[in-house]
Amino acid sequence: MGKPLLSVVAFTSDKFDIYQLSENLNKRGWSLNNLQFPASIHICLTYCHTAEGVAERFVRDVAEEVEFLLKDPNMKVSDTVALYGSAQQIPDRSLIQEITAIYLDTFYSTEVEVDPPSQLCTKNRKKT
Repeated sequence: MGKPLLSVVAFTSDKFDIYQLSENLNKRGWSLNNLQFPASIHICLTYCHTAEGVAERFVRDVAEEVEFLLKDPNMKVSDTVALYGSAQQIPDRSLIQEITAIYLDTFYSTEVEVDPPSQLCTKNRKKT
């Protein structure tokens, strides 16, 4: 897809859910990233990909997974894949920013009870 200037290769499909291909390849140890507009995935090629046999293994894995997906192109995708793909369908793009902020806030919550800093500094100090 496109005209990459660096070592990034992107692809899409109109025959099956491209995000399912990404998930299947991730399970095989490949690190691909999901993209939107259009729905697509990409792999960033690094020095590790130049090792003997790696490129051939990637092509083989992609071919095997595509063959599998073409047998049932309407298969139910995983929840993660479905969530990512559904974000593309939201017409009001400003909602994405708000939902993403709420999602990230749940991971970076600081609602944990901790001793005040003064107690932390003196709590385990030996008394002289």
